[in-house]
Amino acid sequence: MLNKIIPNSSLIQKINFYFGLLITFWIPVCKIPICKKIAPYILALWIITWFLEANFKNKFKNLAKNKLLFLPILFYLLHIIGLAYSYNIDSAFFNLQVKLSLLIFPVLFFGSNYLYKANYKIFLLSFVTGCFIISSIYLSRAFYFYLADNCNLFFYYDLSIFEHPTYLSMYLAFAIAILFYLIASNKFKNKSTFKILFQFLIVFFSVMIFLLSSKAGIICGFIVLFSTLLLRIIKSRKLFPKILLLTSVVLLFIFALKYNFRFKAVENVIKNAQSEISITTVESSSIRILIWKVSLELIKDNFLIGVGTGDVKDELMEKYKTKEIISAESKQLNVHNQFLETFVGLGIIGFIILTLLFVIPFIAGIKEKNILLILFLIIVGFNLLFESMLNRQAGVVFFAFFYSFLVFVKPDYSFANK
Repeated sequence: MLNKIIPNSSLIQKINFYFGLLITFWIPVCKIPICKKIAPYILALWIITWFLEANFKNKFKNLAKNKLLFLPILFYLLHIIGLAYSYNIDSAFFNLQVKLSLLIFPVLFFGSNYLYKANYKIFLLSFVTGCFIISSIYLSRAFYFYLADNCNLFFYYDLSIFEHPTYLSMYLAFAIAILFYLIASNKFKNKSTFKILFQFLIVFFSVMIFLLSSKAGIICGFIVLFSTLLLRIIKSRKLFPKILLLTSVVLLFIFALKYNFRFKAVENVIKNAQSEISITTVESSSIRILIWKVSLELIKDNFLIGVGTGDVKDELMEKYKTKEIISAESKQLNVHNQFLETFVGLGIIGFIILTLLFVIPFIAGIKEKNILLILFLIIVGFNLLFESMLNRQAGVVFFAFFYSFLVFVKPDYSFANK
């Protein structure tokens, strides 16, 4: 029936691929106002063209071959179950709406057409391009205000005006991993030109991560640079230049730890670790420690099934008020740790499923030498230790999209054989 209505199925496949490509580009630039407005329409058209492709028998046959895609879907279904014992229904439904991509993207990718695999590198380059454009916009704005008003807007929130710096740093760390993969693949025309361009982008994104001043972002950036260079050293015959480069990366990381203003605050927290943290503190690392202690109390009281999908914030606010943690209450802060947040909301089962969502693909990535998947899971997993990223679309869309893409679309990812 559909074949008669749409005789040129290959055209529909191409349109579907291009909409997927637009979503990939959109993720880093999603908070720019005009991009934010058009995003729902692009996603809707991507879904519609997926249905218009038909061929559902093969789509669902692919699902049976890759059971990893069930994990994010199962995680989402647990949130639906958590709705049954939530008091704050409005908050619960909002939570489900935010996390909807955990259900949508696995379905779209297990049924994706051949163009995704055939144009795998183009897909990745689309994301890198989005990262470059948003970074260039932020830096251009900072330079403009510096030259016009001698105003320093080069760091943290002053630089990243549309998006939280931690989220953009996470995107850039993954973009660096992609660029190392593209260099290692070495299958572009004008190889030397592309290699120089990709190396420039690696340096550019690394500087940008430092300026964004996300503590987790700087550490993730170092992990990506160190691990990818180490892999290249292991397989390389020309050891000296790569060892020299690796040493430079370590020294630059030490420099970042010492001179980035946000790590100085962490240093003070570590120095005062033996003393009790004041409930009036406004320092972000100290507040996190207080919040985590509160969260552990909630977990102890609701270990098995949690407080429900919609009641985490309400329970936190009640605890903040009781313990007089004024800053956390006034800012209505979440747990700032996705694993603890999930434990509070869905209990031990939710915590286990979220953990498996990282552990099982990580093991599969090691077996398949899928370095991009491994680095992606490390980057996101590390950030989830300090932010409840799956509570915001900027985090959950990025995770659900690339988790599904990297798990399902499988060309040769490995650096090890290069």
